[in-house]
Amino acid sequence: MIQFAADSAMTTRSTSWYVWSLFAGHPMTHTLPATSNFDPLYYVAGKNEDKGTLIWKGAAYNTTKGADVPVSLSFKGVKPGAQAELTLLTNKEKDPFAFNDPHKGNNVVDTKKTVLKADGKGAFNFKLPNLSVAVLETLKKGKPYSS
Repeated sequence: MIQFAADSAMTTRSTSWYVWSLFAGHPMTHTLPATSNFDPLYYVAGKNEDKGTLIWKGAAYNTTKGADVPVSLSFKGVKPGAQAELTLLTNKEKDPFAFNDPHKGNNVVDTKKTVLKADGKGAFNFKLPNLSVAVLETLKKGKPYSS
């Protein structure tokens, strides 16, 4: 997860560290049943009772010809216009074998955060690129999951 060296400037976070940090930063108290039509994603859906939010965590890899995967995600009770934050981790170098190298001082992980609004049916729509990991968490405003 973290490569330590005698020279502290060469201490390096692995790409896995970024994934674990993202997932740990969005804990679920319960999982929710989920169905999908967005293969080839690996995902889990749940809620955080303490925060009053709904959470989706997913990963896309080995997509057909490296294509992005369209996602239309609905949670029961989410109203049109509700907001959620999507955090997306991608590989800057588009190389499945890339890694954070302490000798180069590079970081191949690109992190982007976007606020999405649920469409007229209460669904959040986005695309996951090949070799990406993402978390979507609803933003609570007033009543749970409302806009």
